[in-house]
Amino acid sequence: MSWTHASQGVMWAAPGANGAGIDRKGLPVAEVECYEPAADADGWIDLDVTDAALYWLAHPAENFGLIVKGYRCGHTTLYRLSASEAGDPALRPQMALGYLPLEPVEVETATPTLTPMPTATGTPSLAPTATATATPTASATATAETAGVVAGHVWLDIVRNGIWQAGEPGLAGATVRLYRDGMPVGNAITPADGGYAFAGLEPGEYVVVETDPAGYGSTTGNNRAVTVVAGGCAEVDFGDYLMDTPTATHTLSPTLTATPEVALVFTPTAMPARGWLPLVWK
Repeated sequence: MSWTHASQGVMWAAPGANGAGIDRKGLPVAEVECYEPAADADGWIDLDVTDAALYWLAHPAENFGLIVKGYRCGHTTLYRLSASEAGDPALRPQMALGYLPLEPVEVETATPTLTPMPTATGTPSLAPTATATATPTASATATAETAGVVAGHVWLDIVRNGIWQAGEPGLAGATVRLYRDGMPVGNAITPADGGYAFAGLEPGEYVVVETDPAGYGSTTGNNRAVTVVAGGCAEVDFGDYLMDTPTATHTLSPTLTATPEVALVFTPTAMPARGWLPLVWK
């Protein structure tokens, strides 16, 4: 078992067994608060799974085992929870079974009611008729919720790897919308912790769409399909990162330099005077 694989060759529907309704049921069978050294000095955390065990006794085909899943606490702390495949057998989870003696159950028996015998008149007399008294039985009361929930967080993915890690805070200002069959069902804007939730949903297929805050991009994709089951909680988280701000680049523009114009000045040159001399032939 790992973050991406449920077993060898079999991947989780969502990393970390976060595919609620597919990898696991949406609601936990038991939960405890964050580990407190004073209360759990021996390093073990106790979870009461009596109700689940009783259900499995009545429905053995639905016994797929348990998964221990840690959730983020109010402070930054690293917890290591060992699985059934831990190298040290002493660290593997253990199930303690206890048996309680059955209390005696008082069963009411039928009390016969005698009918008076008439005087002899030649008419056959009636024999005593036993009237059964009903024994009260417990009536089953429906306690399962029929509505489901879609909830999750938008977090600041500092390392940009699409995995929510310790030290990465929630992100405020993201818009999360929920659709069913292409029609909007609800929308929410994340507060400081980045959380959102849509409750009271009918079981079925939904699509969760996240719009990044201005200046942010997504590391997990913004559209996620999810299946809502009765009484379950489908978790959908989105990772965003702060986009780099482009640095202004100065581009040099050519500067036009005036070229002086050369004026051609023609200065008249004095021409020698010409005259005509008569030629005399002798």
